[in-house]
Amino acid sequence: MADEDETRITIDEINETLRLGVDAADEERASELETFLLLRAAREAGLRSEQERLSQTLAPDHPRLRALALRIEANAVLGKRLGEEAVRARTDVPESDPQGWVLQGRLTGVDPASLRNHLVALFDRAGKRLEGTESPIDEFGRFLIKLTFPAAGREPAASREVFLRVLDSRERTVYRHATSLTAIPGGVEYAEIGVNQAALAAPAAVETTPAEARRQPEPAPPAGGSEGSQPAPAAPAERRPAPRQPREIRTQPGTLERSGEETPTLEERRGGAPTEPPTEPRRPPG
Repeated sequence: MADEDETRITIDEINETLRLGVDAADEERASELETFLLLRAAREAGLRSEQERLSQTLAPDHPRLRALALRIEANAVLGKRLGEEAVRARTDVPESDPQGWVLQGRLTGVDPASLRNHLVALFDRAGKRLEGTESPIDEFGRFLIKLTFPAAGREPAASREVFLRVLDSRERTVYRHATSLTAIPGGVEYAEIGVNQAALAAPAAVETTPAEARRQPEPAPPAGGSEGSQPAPAAPAERRPAPRQPREIRTQPGTLERSGEETPTLEERRGGAPTEPPTEPRRPPG
């Protein structure tokens, strides 16, 4: 028989304890990563100070300087990854919505300062923006998008294909993610989107999706004589060998024979035609 003072723990209490424990673990992990990041920054400062001191006495291609440069580069890569992990650890997990889809993510490969006053939004395959999916971008490049599915009565809402774009302050597309995302009702997804820094320099002129661009026919060539039209390049002319020039071959003293294009025929060589001019008959002495 159970004791009346026995403590009973419900499932809800267990779930709440686990949730609080996970949140506390993420917070502790983020603090440890940030501390480690400060140590790597101090290490980098020491390495650069040593590099500056050795560069005053050693040649630029000295093995010690080359090895020191590699250590500085490796330390910088490690520090960048530690910073990214710290940002992930401090990212709160959003609540799910049975009638919606939550996309939480971060834009990578770009300076977050260049994304100031920018938005992230979802579009369908036809290039139409899905209203209510706009999200600002914070100082770490993070965003949070919520897509609400229309009520489908008793039938569960069907998943749909969506595309992510980055919009500037004038809501012009400056980046379009080529890979589609699948929005599932009740789902929560985290994604890190790699953005090319050069793509943010100017807004994109094309507002269609990549699939639409492939379906569009090739533009017809401009009519002849229109402004800006370029004539088709002419085919290269067939190269033919230059005709051989006749040359003179000296056969006997005082005679010349022409060869090349004017070679004598076989009949002429057999005596059919004289090859030398006739000589005048000699007169008897008077």
